[in-house]
Amino acid sequence: MDCPRCGHRQIFQGNAECERCGVIFARLRRHGDSQAEALPDSGHPPPQPHDDEASIDAQGWRALAIGAGLALASQLVPLLGILVGYFVVLAHELGHALAGWAFGRPSLPAFDFVYGGGVTATMDTSKALLLLIYAVLAFGIWIFRRNRASLALVAGFTLLHGLLVWSGGDRAAITAMGHGTELLLAALFVHRALSGRGCTHPAERPLYAWIGLHIVLHDLRFAWGLMTSDAAREIYGNAKGGGHWMDFDVLANQVLHVPLEAVAAAFFAACLATPLVPLLAHWQRPRVERVLGNLARVA
Repeated sequence: MDCPRCGHRQIFQGNAECERCGVIFARLRRHGDSQAEALPDSGHPPPQPHDDEASIDAQGWRALAIGAGLALASQLVPLLGILVGYFVVLAHELGHALAGWAFGRPSLPAFDFVYGGGVTATMDTSKALLLLIYAVLAFGIWIFRRNRASLALVAGFTLLHGLLVWSGGDRAAITAMGHGTELLLAALFVHRALSGRGCTHPAERPLYAWIGLHIVLHDLRFAWGLMTSDAAREIYGNAKGGGHWMDFDVLANQVLHVPLEAVAAAFFAACLATPLVPLLAHWQRPRVERVLGNLARVA
């Protein structure tokens, strides 16, 4: 059937809401929306969404509010914080590992049972793996050769990737992608909470909001401590047995040559922006989908 609100065609299997916009079909029928009763073969074209139409429904806002309350609770209740904290550690170390593989450095993430948290073993660059990566990027350039926007994106990424590998900047990128992956996952989870995409049960949406917003609040507290507290910076520098080899210490001292507070301030700003990006994307969903559709076009 076609969704009476956004026109998305889907297989009706008793689902109560649209896979795309999350509108509840039964609610539309209760309000006497004649379009909701239209069948796919009725001959009536589905209404098209307006560019200025906010795509966040009441269920999305409700999921966000419940998730925000749970995220605050997990900051205040240590047991809840510990439960979600294991997921944050896993996301962090997977970020290092995936970035390592993306730059041709085989990497293995693990929990650190000595000092706590996690640790990722990153090996030297594998030339064979680098050749495979550039072969895939070259294939992407060929695939999008008739799509100028996508061609420019793939070619630009290939050039940036090569410059980072050649200059040694890939180590900095791998280091940054631990905390970076935390924020990427947080944005993805807020997106799922707002849209309902990928959710098979309504209860999943507030849970996604909870984990996503917990990560944001956790990282805000962490960044604020490094920005404002000498004690927090000392504890951070002495972590893992000392040596100032934690991620932000490495970025501040060995890569950017700036105070640790400056790196923490940049991360604090990124944390604030993380939940705003999916909100803005949903408010401009038709435009975003058109852009993504154009970028995915291969002919």
